[in-house]
Amino acid sequence: MILRALALALALAIPATPPLPRDVRLFIDRRAGCDHWRGEYAEDPVRRRQIERGIRKAARGSIASLTGCVDPIAATRARWR
Repeated sequence: MILRALALALALAIPATPPLPRDVRLFIDRRAGCDHWRGEYAEDPVRRRQIERGIRKAARGSIASLTGCVDPIAATRARWR
């Protein structure tokens, strides 16, 4: 009984971490893709082109999405242009 009360008190005392905003999660996922492709190496020309395409695809828009995470007002302005 005492352990249950202690566990409940402890659970209520620890604040829950709020989830990250959607744009931040998307940026993190995109950045992970960039990091993955940048870590690839190939001497084979075909594979090298695949890696280069992967890097371009993953990196496309990453600066804009970072700006959107940091400055939501700027992201809103950019959408209206």
